[in-house]
Amino acid sequence: PADKPKEPGLLKKALNLGEAIVDHVADGMTKATREEMALRLTLCKECHHRTEKNTCALCGCGITAKAGWRSSECPDNRWPKLKNKEDNE
Repeated sequence: PADKPKEPGLLKKALNLGEAIVDHVADGMTKATREEMALRLTLCKECHHRTEKNTCALCGCGITAKAGWRSSECPDNRWPKLKNKEDNE
């Protein structure tokens, strides 16, 4: 639909993905729990930035993949903050 924002360009998408991968590796490649991922996906499903291709129009990332990494954050700050490993020690 015309009211949906356009996704970022290919270079910006690549930079965003690279940053997400670095954060994910730095976090020990830890996945979000099923509950955390389900909540994230529910919030994204209702978001006007979600495209028909199930990507985020703000960062260009695939929503399902991004929601599965504990280190990921929503570029529109819709997801609750998750505890890092260090917070549990």
